[in-house]
Amino acid sequence: MGESLRYTFSKSERLTNVKLISSVFASTESHKSFPVIFIYRFMDLQGSSPFQVLFSVSKKKFKHAVDRNRIKRLMRESFRLQKPKFIEALGNRRLIGAFIYTNKEISDYNKIYQSIGKLIVYIKESNSKDKVEEI
Repeated sequence: MGESLRYTFSKSERLTNVKLISSVFASTESHKSFPVIFIYRFMDLQGSSPFQVLFSVSKKKFKHAVDRNRIKRLMRESFRLQKPKFIEALGNRRLIGAFIYTNKEISDYNKIYQSIGKLIVYIKESNSKDKVEEI
C-alpha cells in the first residue's frame, strides 16, 4: 500500500559528543520561537542519520530535576512527531543542533509543539534560500 513512517527518536539522532556540542554552542546560527530557541550548525556527520539534536533546560530557571525532565520530555515528544517534516526541511544537508527552553514557567504541550513546528518551517525556508544563493 504505502510506506509507513516511523516516529522514533533513536540514539543515533541524539547529540552526545562533547566536541560537537561545544561546536553547536559556538555557532552563530539560531532562531527563536518562544519558548524554544534552536541553535544549529550544518556540517558533515558520521552515520546514517541526517541530523543530531539535543534538548536543554536551564538549571538556573528550574531548580527541580523533575521539572527539567518534564519539559525535555515534552520537547522530545513534539520533535518526534514532527521529525518527518524536519527531515524534509533539511533536504540533503546534515545538521547538528540544540533546542533550548527559555520560559520561566512550564508551558503546555501545544505551545511547545507549535514552537518547534515554527522552527522547522524556519529551517526549511533558510535551506531554500541557501539553494537560491548557490545558483
